[in-house]
Amino acid sequence: MKTKALLLILAMVLSISILSGCTTKPQEQETGDNSQTEVDATSSASQAVDEASFKEKISKDGNFIIITSSDLSFSEDLIVEGTFENSGGSIARSIALAQYDEEGNAIEFNLTVPNLVIKSENALIEYGTVKGNVYVEAPGFRTKETTIEGNLYFATEELMNEFEADEGTEITQEIAVKEYE
Repeated sequence: MKTKALLLILAMVLSISILSGCTTKPQEQETGDNSQTEVDATSSASQAVDEASFKEKISKDGNFIIITSSDLSFSEDLIVEGTFENSGGSIARSIALAQYDEEGNAIEFNLTVPNLVIKSENALIEYGTVKGNVYVEAPGFRTKETTIEGNLYFATEELMNEFEADEGTEITQEIAVKEYE
């Protein structure tokens, strides 16, 4: 239990250190000829405090890191979409179903949804429990210390073969190739 808490703390410290370099205002970089600039990162982490804010934050115009602060329940399917890039290329879309109390203890939450469709490249779901099916339609999907109480489906065999899960991940039902309908 202490090991899990330490890992959660380490993950949050790393997330904070990554976020300290991000701003909600676009960063400009010189392109070489001093006549144009290009946008680096345009999004930062954000708390999803309720169902409406979570739905907004997983949209294509939402945030690249979403941290929940309570159990969330939906009667309709949800789609996680959008690509987030910096000067180094595509960055991971992260949904953290947990937060920390004042003493550094992780509080994990549930996301209840009939189907969660992952269309964001390099998406990561970490901590907590997804109660429902997860459909993956984009490359690079990963899980960390997550329970999926449902099926985990991939649109192609290639996407399924790319899937990465740590030893703390548990899928309670089938892992298979099946497209979202």
